[in-house]
This record gives sequence, structure tokens and C-alpha cells, in this order.
Amino acid sequence: MRIRPIRRGNLKKAGTVIETVILLASLLYVVTNEIWALMVWELIAALYLLVGGIVMWRANPRPLLDRHETSAVMRWMWLPPVLSAIVGANSAVTALLIKNSGTSDGLDSFLVIAACLGIVLS
Repeated sequence: MRIRPIRRGNLKKAGTVIETVILLASLLYVVTNEIWALMVWELIAALYLLVGGIVMWRANPRPLLDRHETSAVMRWMWLPPVLSAIVGANSAVTALLIKNSGTSDGLDSFLVIAACLGIVLS
């Protein structure tokens, strides 16, 4: 069974949409500080990394970007690392607060694990 190659234009559009969703999910977590928002962000980020790795592994070498595309990328490339750092720091604070809360039920352990996973993914 031969798999039909995906057009680059479609990959770029899909990548842009998914990256926007990741940014919005990280903002949601930072604003709400809810564990479910962290887990949504973790799921989206992990799937993005997995699927992106598979696509890049199978892809042909990509042609160089033109000057317009390069300037657009350079203008916004600072935003994802900053948001990722904020999510990681917020996850670390969440993990420390839960760990130092004094209770030790199963839910607290699960929340600490989820927060630690958020730190690693960020």
C-alpha cells in the first residue's frame, strides 16, 4: 500500500493551526492555573512533537525560505519559547505547592506527576 505524499502547503497550514492551538492552550493554562488546562496543553504538545517527528523523518529536504517568509518567522520566533518557559515555571510552582500542601492522597500524586510532565514538555 502506497501512501500518497502530503502537499507542503497543507503541512504549513496544519502546522500553523496546531502551533496557534498550542500557544492558546499555554495561555489558557497560565491565565486559569487549572490542572485540566495543563493536561490539555501537555496532550497537544506531545501529539505535536510525535506527529512532527514522524513527518520530519519521512519528509524530503525542504527548500530554503524566501526573504518574506524569513522575516515573518523572525518577527514571532521569540513568542513560543517565552510562553513555554512561563508554562514550565507555572508547572513547577504547581508541583511544589501540591507537594508541600501536607496531604498525600492519590489525586495529589497524580497532580504532581502532571505538573512534572508539564515541566519536561515545556
